[in-house]
Amino acid sequence: MSSAESRRTFFRQSTWMMTATVVSGACMYFVHPLVRIIPDAEYATFTTMLQLFVWLSIPAVGLQMVFAQLAAAAVTEQKRRELTGAARAVLIGISIIWILLAGLLFLFGGRLAAAWSLKSLWSIWLTLIMGFVGLCIPLLNGLLQGAQNFLWIGWKEIANGLGRVVFTYLIVYHFSATAVGALAAALMAFTASLLLLFWQSRELVLGPSARFDWSDWRKRLVGLSLGFGAFLFMMSADAVILRSHFSGEEMAPYNGAGTLARAIVTFTAPLAAVMFPKVVHSLVHSQKTDAHKLTFVGAGILSVLAASALSLLAPLALGMGIRPSFASFAPLLPWYAWAMVPLALANVLISDLMARSRFAASPWLALVAAGYGITLWCYHPSFKQVILILGGFNLLLMLVAGAFVWARRSGKSVKSTH
Repeated sequence: MSSAESRRTFFRQSTWMMTATVVSGACMYFVHPLVRIIPDAEYATFTTMLQLFVWLSIPAVGLQMVFAQLAAAAVTEQKRRELTGAARAVLIGISIIWILLAGLLFLFGGRLAAAWSLKSLWSIWLTLIMGFVGLCIPLLNGLLQGAQNFLWIGWKEIANGLGRVVFTYLIVYHFSATAVGALAAALMAFTASLLLLFWQSRELVLGPSARFDWSDWRKRLVGLSLGFGAFLFMMSADAVILRSHFSGEEMAPYNGAGTLARAIVTFTAPLAAVMFPKVVHSLVHSQKTDAHKLTFVGAGILSVLAASALSLLAPLALGMGIRPSFASFAPLLPWYAWAMVPLALANVLISDLMARSRFAASPWLALVAAGYGITLWCYHPSFKQVILILGGFNLLLMLVAGAFVWARRSGKSVKSTH
C-alpha cells in the first residue's frame, strides 16, 4: 500500500471511529439529565462505581492490546489457529478470576460498603458483574482491532451509548431511581456491546485452534498492562480514592466535572486505537509508517479544542448538561479540562511504545501512576489542589512516555527497572 493510500485509510478509519465515539459520547451525556431524579449522594455512588469499573478493567486493557498485536500479526493460518487457542484459554481464565473476586466480595463486601458509606451492597455486586463483562469486551475488541475491523468496533461504541440511554430511561424512570438502577442500566448496555463483539469475532473464537506460546504472551501482558494500566489509573483514580475522604454530596459535582473532562481523552482515544494495529502491521511487514506522527498531531489539536470549548461553556455544560446544582463547580471545570490534555497525548505516546513492544517504559509509567495515587491519598486539601495534582502527574506521565519515544527514535536506550 502506498503512503498516500495508507494516509487515506488512516483518516477514513479515524474519522469513522471518532464519529462513533462522538455519537456514543453524546448518548452518554444525555444519560446525566435522565439520572437527575437520583439524589446527589446516589449520583456520587453511581459515578464512583463507574470509575471502580475502570479499575477492574485495567488488566483487560493489557489483554486488548495483546490480542490486537496477535491479530495484527496473524498473517498465516497457523498464527490464526494459535490466536484462537489463546482467546479461548484467556476467556476461561477470566471466568476463574472473576469467581475468585466474587468470593472476596462475599467475604469483605460489607467492610467496603461501610468505608464508602454505601446504602446497598448491590452497587458493588453490579460493578463486579460489569467487571466480568468489561474483561471480556477488550479481548474481543482486540481481535477486531488487530484485524482493523473498525467498522464494527464503531458500531459497538454506538450500541453501548444508545443502550445506556434506553436502559437508563426504562430502569431509572420506571423501576429504581437509585445508583443500583443506573448501574443495572449500564450493565445491560455493556452486555449488548459484548454480544455484538462476539457475533463479529465468533469465527476467531470458535474456529480451529492450536497451541499457543504462553511464555511470550505473559511477558507482553505484563508490559501492556503496566503501560496502559498507568494511563487508565491516571484517568480514574481520583473519583475512587476521594470517595473515602469526601461525602457523596461533596463528590457529586466533582464527579460531574470529571465526566466532562475525561471526555477529552475519550474523544481522542480512537486515533490511538486506529494507530496501534497499523504500527504493529508495519513492524510485521518491515514497512515504514507515519501513523504515530499523524495521531499525535491530531490528538493534540482535538484535545486543545475540546479543553477550550469546555472552558468557555463550563457553566452551561455542568449546570444544564449534568445538574443545575453543579453550576457552582463551573470555575474548576477549565482546570480539570486542561489537566486532561497531557493525558490524551500520553495515551498516544504509550500506544506507540506498546505497539512496538517497548516494555522497558512500562515500569516507569506505572511508577508515575503509583506516585499519583499515593500523593492523592495523602494530600487532598481541596478539589482545586486535587486537580492541580492530577494535571501535574498527567504532564509527568506524558514526559516519561515522550522520553522513551525520543530514546527509541534517537537510537538511545533508557534503563528499565527489570
